Amino acid sequence: MNNYLKELFETENTVIIPGFGALTMVNRSKNELMFMSFMKHNDGTLINWIAKKEGCDVEEAKKRVELFVDEINFSINSGKSFDIEGLGSFVKDSAGDIQFIQDEVTNQATPVIEVASPEDKVEVEIDEPAIVEE
Repeated sequence: MNNYLKELFETENTVIIPGFGALTMVNRSKNELMFMSFMKHNDGTLINWIAKKEGCDVEEAKKRVELFVDEINFSINSGKSFDIEGLGSFVKDSAGDIQFIQDEVTNQATPVIEVASPEDKVEVEIDEPAIVEE
């Protein structure tokens, strides 16, 4: 399930976990995610993605998501965190609200690598290294 969530963020800004809440990309350049507990309705995106990837019908994919949500709830209701590798963790705060703590690695801007064009070519002369005799 972790991989499916990460894959969906390549094309989607918001991924709803039906019956639980939604993760949304609030700043793509910084890979910044936010959890919205009120968005629990099934928009079909995650379930259809799982059905496609697993080669199963929508009902089977729906059952897998329900089991996933049960796992999250069991973990956070037990006072533990539920980790989604590469994204972050769900926890319950002291008020009983679900919080999402994003992984530090995913909350960093994607590095931009600039490549010089051939027109920017610079020739550098290198002096012969000095030979030091002992």
